[in-house]
Amino acid sequence: MGIKNTNKYLKNCFEYFMIIIGAVIAAFAVEEFLVPCMILDGGVVGISIIVSSLANVPLGLLTFVLNIPFY
Repeated sequence: MGIKNTNKYLKNCFEYFMIIIGAVIAAFAVEEFLVPCMILDGGVVGISIIVSSLANVPLGLLTFVLNIPFY
């Protein structure tokens, strides 16, 4: 691998790392602030919070399942 390929690889790794960090922060915010305070969010997460509180299904599982059609 040349120096150009190494820089591109490191840039891609950093971008993926930052995406993961952002997803962890967003998940923490939903679980620690929105759900306990009974604040609804928009979109799939909001629907998941509503269904989770009504059906006693884990929020993470619902969010994952409801996002599948969008992938």
